[in-house]
Amino acid sequence: MKKIIVVILIFFTQIIAFSQTKISVSGFVYDSTSKEPLIGVMIQSKELNRVAFSNNSGYFNIPDLQCKTKLKFYLTGYESKTIDINENKILQIYLKEKPFVGKEVVSSAEHLDKKEKMLTKNISSIEINAIQLKNMPQLVENDLLRSLQNLPGVSTISDFSSELFVRGGQSDQNLFLIDGTEIYNPTHLFGLLSTFNTESIKKVNFLKGGFPAEYGGRLSSIIDVINIDGNKDKFICNVNLNLLTLKANAQIPLKKYGSISGSFRRTYFDQFLSKNGSSHYFFYDGNLKATIDVSEKNKITFSLFKSKDNLYNPLDYALNNNLEYNWNNITTSSNWQSIVNDNMLSNIWITYSRYSSYYKFNEEGVFESNEISDLSFKLKEEFFYRNDLKFKTGAEVKFLNLKLFQIFPDTHFNNNTNAKLFSFYFSSNWKPDILWDFELGLRTNLFSSDKNFLHLEPRFSIKYLLSENSNIKYAFGLYNQYVHRIHRGFIMGLYTLANKEIENSNAIHNILGYYLCLSDNFSLETEIYYKKFNNIYSLNQLFMIDADKSFFDIVNNGSKYNPYGIDFLKGKGYSYGLEFLFRVNIGKFIGYLSYTFSNTKYLIPNLNQGEYFYPRHHRSHSVNAALNFDVLEIIRKRESEKDSRILIGTNFSYNSGQPFTLPSSGFKTLNPVFKVNDSLFVYPTKINNGRLPDYLRLDLSIRYEIFYEKWKMIPYLQIFNIGNRKNVWAVKYNTIKEIDETKIGAESIGMIPIIPSIGVTIEF
Repeated sequence: MKKIIVVILIFFTQIIAFSQTKISVSGFVYDSTSKEPLIGVMIQSKELNRVAFSNNSGYFNIPDLQCKTKLKFYLTGYESKTIDINENKILQIYLKEKPFVGKEVVSSAEHLDKKEKMLTKNISSIEINAIQLKNMPQLVENDLLRSLQNLPGVSTISDFSSELFVRGGQSDQNLFLIDGTEIYNPTHLFGLLSTFNTESIKKVNFLKGGFPAEYGGRLSSIIDVINIDGNKDKFICNVNLNLLTLKANAQIPLKKYGSISGSFRRTYFDQFLSKNGSSHYFFYDGNLKATIDVSEKNKITFSLFKSKDNLYNPLDYALNNNLEYNWNNITTSSNWQSIVNDNMLSNIWITYSRYSSYYKFNEEGVFESNEISDLSFKLKEEFFYRNDLKFKTGAEVKFLNLKLFQIFPDTHFNNNTNAKLFSFYFSSNWKPDILWDFELGLRTNLFSSDKNFLHLEPRFSIKYLLSENSNIKYAFGLYNQYVHRIHRGFIMGLYTLANKEIENSNAIHNILGYYLCLSDNFSLETEIYYKKFNNIYSLNQLFMIDADKSFFDIVNNGSKYNPYGIDFLKGKGYSYGLEFLFRVNIGKFIGYLSYTFSNTKYLIPNLNQGEYFYPRHHRSHSVNAALNFDVLEIIRKRESEKDSRILIGTNFSYNSGQPFTLPSSGFKTLNPVFKVNDSLFVYPTKINNGRLPDYLRLDLSIRYEIFYEKWKMIPYLQIFNIGNRKNVWAVKYNTIKEIDETKIGAESIGMIPIIPSIGVTIEF
């Protein structure tokens, strides 16, 4: 009888177990004060050992839950929250910031949050928030691109440029997105600063390689900028004035309907210069974003961005001989985000982006206009099939238009090209158990101009949990690029599209990484990579000379121009390297130390006698370190969150010397075109076979936060190159005349010396 009773009990237990209805829980996580979506919140079901994270919209989804369970929400800097779940529902979760405590305590939940994020994030990815950007010392003002230059695997040409060269790639191989819209030229001041206003940024996702199938069109990196939606409860404004710009940011609540955020920045020193007969330069940028909560399941976002640089330099005002140069960006986008059902999130974008540059040099009769416009339609679907299996699929249609008009003495060039890009991608993420994580993706591109290009781009990544605190990751990917920007030094890069004459560029990524949480306060990330490039382009320095003619036409006393516009040289290359990133977060002290070893070489058949050479941006060794802390908190305990603070930020950079081309000899000649005597010509040896001195720089930032009842004032001091290090940018050659002979002399051209700047920010 006892056996029969046991069997019956087991039978009914199984019936009850199988009769339990499984549910899916999804929703959004917000800041309880600003109602701003929170990114990277960890949602955990301890009973079922399930973990999920909120995405860039604050959205999360956990399928296949039992009817009754508890969900806990963790995010560093916020109070954790636990809720009971017993039915399908769309949640609206609001987390409160942690109340102020005199001494920081790292809770086990916060440690779990940091560890899970490190072990589950994509390979070669780094997240940067607004606070980190503000605390980083910069040149005159905070700048996103210059902050990225300090990360492992990223190099630059000089202090004068904010361009990024990621793991050996060229500067045009980076995809810049702002709220889902592509920006084709994100720089001001001839590349000195970026167009991104740090006051309006919520978060930046920086992917250095191995990026998944949802991203395409570039070979080296993704810089995905997410701007703040705006406070939904109260009006917030801050104004910043420094030696270069005046900028303002505002957030306007629309109560239950949503919010509006906007920012504007402009240089002002041109206003002190006379517009008649004197040189002047200015730039401005601004963005506007409106978020409308249509319903519990639907949200619509509108975004607008515009920037402009303008240079006017009168060479002879009376004769109307002047140099005019300006370039500008404009982007617009609309996004409809919808929860289709319990397990599916949909995003639809319509975006438009246009970049144009205008160059005019009256005295030489030179004129150039270059414009690229991009109208795109994008669809992204996320399907949470099971807790261990998720899918992403999407499509993108781009309508591109490129215009190039050039006038040189005795010739001109006019081109208007239309092209279309059709892309489709699919990826799956499978976690068979707690140890393994697989992601498999495929992207298909069809690019059509005067020639059709069809490419398949497989993507693959795998993660394996070695222990509770460490894992290894590997990623492979094939990438294609159809839009090229040819670097031209002072003059902004020239855009062109793949066609019959210019092929698409492509690259292969192989990346292996090891990640370790040493303790609550220390972590280590190390990666090795190998990249191979094909069909990379550079400017033909003799582009104005017809290759079928002699160098000079002595009969007509002039040079011969290529009737097909500027020529390009095509080549290939490879890059491999090793990167270390050591992070520290010990209460008052937050910082990192990184080291990069890299080796990059290009091969362009028409250059360097057909041999490989180092590109100008190559750096064999790089060391970067940053540290931020509050001076007052070290010497006294803060009793209130209204207590003043003195925040110190330091940044140290070391790079081994850049390659440059050594001369083998020099000679003088008579230029048959310009009739100039004693012109010095330096005959080079092999390209970039020499090394400039090593680069060394230390920056300092001091921010004094003064709290008042309803507003805050932050005066600050930035010191760039505090040691006034004489870093070398280039070498200039000249003639040294002696009694019986003439010699070639050399002198170095320095980079930016010590530059202090002051500013003040007012928040209310």
